[in-house]
Amino acid sequence: MRVGKLEKDIVAGAPLMRLDEDESCVALGLMSGTSMDGIDAAVMEADGVARFEVLGHFHRPYEEETRDLIRRACADARAAHEAGTLTNRWQRPGCLMEADEALTKVHIDFAREVMAEMEKRGHKVRLLGMHGHTVLHAPEKGITIQLADGDEVAQQVGETVIWDMRAHDMEHGGQGAPLAPAWHMALAQRLPMRPVMFVNIGGVANVTWIGEEGEDPHAFDAGPGNALMDDLVREKTGAPFDRDGALAAKGVVNEDALRALLAQAPLHAAPPRSFDRHAFDASPVADLPPEDALATLCRFTAKAIAQTVEWLPRPPETWVVTGGGRHNRTLMAMLAEEVPQGAVVPAEVMELNGDHMEAEAWAWLAVRALKRLPITWPSTTGVDRPRSGGVFTWPRFAPPMEKGV
Repeated sequence: MRVGKLEKDIVAGAPLMRLDEDESCVALGLMSGTSMDGIDAAVMEADGVARFEVLGHFHRPYEEETRDLIRRACADARAAHEAGTLTNRWQRPGCLMEADEALTKVHIDFAREVMAEMEKRGHKVRLLGMHGHTVLHAPEKGITIQLADGDEVAQQVGETVIWDMRAHDMEHGGQGAPLAPAWHMALAQRLPMRPVMFVNIGGVANVTWIGEEGEDPHAFDAGPGNALMDDLVREKTGAPFDRDGALAAKGVVNEDALRALLAQAPLHAAPPRSFDRHAFDASPVADLPPEDALATLCRFTAKAIAQTVEWLPRPPETWVVTGGGRHNRTLMAMLAEEVPQGAVVPAEVMELNGDHMEAEAWAWLAVRALKRLPITWPSTTGVDRPRSGGVFTWPRFAPPMEKGV
């Protein structure tokens, strides 16, 4: 059951879930990132304000046929958008309907598996925050499309699902991204340094700057993350990514190609800004040997992230790197060379989980959204004022019994 208006609380026949101001609940966050590797899950008990305890992390890799379907869905969504036939976030042209159904099933199966495991550990999941998989993000047109139907997930798992969290922000002037800063702000309360920068390097890279108490956070998409490098490796070698940045480490940066990459218009737009996975063009490295092309793309990503200081109140003291990009040793070394000051460290140095931080964020956002607390701010997405968000779906009936569930 899709509830399109955030303010709509009453759904006929639905058992509405409520949380008091100081009440906590166990929430499951589900994140399918632009790297297309699979679904990350995180379970936490949280009040959405200050208290939280992370209870577990899980991962479900996609089958290769699912990855291929997602790639085709991204291409079909882009083509429809460019043709002007895609006008709202509920349309499913091309193979998007097939992909939506496939991703919904994977999310249901994975959610059931995680919830069953958490029950064995003595924790009952009451709330799900679901991101889905982004196939198009065009804030300039007010359209963002994430596949996987939260309505169907809620009915099949029998718990409240909050999903489509970007749209309400975009309806009020925001970019709809990034959304993880709400969680970064909670994590920063347990870190000793200020200012601190969270750098998430997935398919796209985004940053969150957090200063002293009372200062507004600043967050926006930095530029390319792993997407351009992953696509090149897959095209040239058939491998899904450059493990540890080993291939890039053998290459030499082509300065002419790097200048062309850095000249691309999106990098010079002041925040608020958010990027689609395909916002950047890798053609300047098309004729280079694979090692040199990867080294150049690696340097491009590092420079784009480092240049974000231009829009910050002051340089961060520490750059905490999350996401798959932190496993790329060549990228991490280049980022350390490029940042104007401060230490560049993987999330684990701060005793944080760099692989599942966005899944954690979606669990946290779901609790905040249920309490009508802000999940975006003018300084993070450009929204007109602090806004909550999400489509709320309550289960209308108990989920069907299936063997093994």
